[in-house]
Amino acid sequence: MAFSGVHVACGFAASKDFKDDSGSNIAILGAPLWSQTMASAGTTQKAVPSVALERKSPIISVDTSIDIFFAIGPDADATAGPRRFLRAGGHFDGYAKNGDKLAWIAA
Repeated sequence: MAFSGVHVACGFAASKDFKDDSGSNIAILGAPLWSQTMASAGTTQKAVPSVALERKSPIISVDTSIDIFFAIGPDADATAGPRRFLRAGGHFDGYAKNGDKLAWIAA
């Protein structure tokens, strides 16, 4: 069965020690805590866990088979809120905060 829709995974950064040439941290996802594949637009059922672990930051990872707009936040709104665009076949890894969810709509 071919992948269709949006796949979201949430986990912690493997290390905050990974940096790019500018000295900024690079989001590298460790083992996922949860994941969800969504065939139609909506908001993830689960949120970034509310845990404080030393030297670990939560990351949301997104893969998509269609062009989408997405938003990440406690009340994520991919229609009217601040949002990002991700092309079909695209991938996104980004830092998130405790309680954040991902919402998406087709572009």
